[in-house]
Amino acid sequence: MRLATVVFVAFATGCVSIKPGVEEAAAVSEIVAMTVETLRSTPEVQSQRLSAALGAVASQPDDVARLRAGVLLATLPTPLGDGARASVFLDPVAARRPETPLSQFAGLFQVRMLERERETEELRDRLRKTEKQADLLRGEVDALRVNERAFAEREEALRRRGQVLQRGVAEREETVRRQVEALRDSERSMAEREETIRKQIEALRESERTMSEREGRLGTKTR
Repeated sequence: MRLATVVFVAFATGCVSIKPGVEEAAAVSEIVAMTVETLRSTPEVQSQRLSAALGAVASQPDDVARLRAGVLLATLPTPLGDGARASVFLDPVAARRPETPLSQFAGLFQVRMLERERETEELRDRLRKTEKQADLLRGEVDALRVNERAFAEREEALRRRGQVLQRGVAEREETVRRQVEALRDSERSMAEREETIRKQIEALRESERTMSEREGRLGTKTR
């Protein structure tokens, strides 16, 4: 529909400045109406209209036929449209001197085409810049993702190392605990042994006292 707008604008502006020429003005009106109708038609109809316009130029290459073919080529969507080929038909009509309604419309239409091409190129430039910025952003995002993966891997490695250290500390604590318990058991055993030896010593001493007392009693009887 943007191309149809170009036709409408060119025709509306041209109607103000076109010099008198009833038949050619009518031809311009017919070309505009036909072009707008063609743009609203199916691709099959568009192809048929373009083929008929090109055939008319081949059989009768007058300004009306050239203008009709040039406008269709300039406004139809791809793959039918062809701006460069359209200029081939429009240039001779626009350059006609003295000016006629057809040449004025062709020149005006060419101006609109150039404006449209400039706008299109500007849009393409902006699009390319946007794509470059998008590529830069994608690169930054990819770099951030790489860093994020590296940080995640490092965090996982630290977590695993912490788990290993925790297991090592727990195992060492368990070993120390067992050693302490073993020492305590050994101390208890030694205390029990010492108590046993002390009791044995006391028993020996008691036995010695008993034997001394017996010897004393025996000595007294002997006297």
